[in-house]
Amino acid sequence: MKALKFQLHVYSPLDLIDFLVGVVREQVQDLNTNLLKAKILEQIIKVYQIEQFVFLYTPSQIALACLDLALCKLSEEGQLNQAASVDLTTYFPDLEISVWDKVGDIKSPLKTFAGAPKPEQVTKIRQELARFHMKHPEFLKNI
Repeated sequence: MKALKFQLHVYSPLDLIDFLVGVVREQVQDLNTNLLKAKILEQIIKVYQIEQFVFLYTPSQIALACLDLALCKLSEEGQLNQAASVDLTTYFPDLEISVWDKVGDIKSPLKTFAGAPKPEQVTKIRQELARFHMKHPEFLKNI
């Protein structure tokens, strides 16, 4: 693949944040998008701590669940105005019920997850990344 100059792009929930926030912002004019993005990122961090999620659900399903939880959290904190709906089906009416079922499956464990990454987990991840970049320095160019 390297000889062909072929590159792979692995999609993640992070790739969809701007799109999802844009859809919500179209209907809610005075939305604090930076605050919403921060709340979505909090949820995505939890997803990556529950390792099996990234293998069981698609990035779009994970991103929708994180958006849903972020909107609920903002609503609970009084950060959303009256016009903003916490029900995601108002923003994405064309999605199938099976997608919403998956989003519900993701939300339940995330609501109850209260862990933070352990220092040894962070150290292990950093070591693995360092080893990877030693073997593949070409990926550092895109960072």
